[in-house]
Amino acid sequence: MDIWRELLRVLADTRVSGIIVSVVLITGLGYVLTAGRVFSDRFEKEISRLVLVAAVPALSFNSFMQPLDIRALRQGMTLIAWTLFSMRFCW
Repeated sequence: MDIWRELLRVLADTRVSGIIVSVVLITGLGYVLTAGRVFSDRFEKEISRLVLVAAVPALSFNSFMQPLDIRALRQGMTLIAWTLFSMRFCW
């Protein structure tokens, strides 16, 4: 398997490249607005709180509503195990 060919195939997918571009643009916009002091420190704290209270649970709910098969379950359990391992021994 040629890694570069696979990487180019993934990046050529319009859904993947669209997500990458939108993340980069939103991050850049946030950086410019914060560096230019358009937002106050209080606003930054409130928007972070909004993301933690509303957006993360909504995204979690959306991801849990996907069909579950044994492969996805095994992958999720492996991810949880590696996360717990890294939290215990790597920090």
